[in-house]
Amino acid sequence: MQSLEATNEDITQYYTTAIDALYEIGRAYYTLGKLGNAQHLLRTSLQLLEASEVKPQYRLKLLLLYGRPFCMPGRSPKRLMRNSALPTP
Repeated sequence: MQSLEATNEDITQYYTTAIDALYEIGRAYYTLGKLGNAQHLLRTSLQLLEASEVKPQYRLKLLLLYGRPFCMPGRSPKRLMRNSALPTP
């Protein structure tokens, strides 16, 4: 029988699993050309990254995917910034 007590390592693993799944869904949306869906999913996922149990490399993984449209050729950063939840510089 499994113990009902979760450890910090368990919680970290749960976050890792969730972030991996969200990353794959976001990447699939990008691959299908559904940029709006990808950005919405990733924007709402950013709140998960605030938990202290999330490893830095998983924060970076999701943040890099979230920033992907800003690095795509032919995309205007100012236009993208207007449509995102990030503050415009």
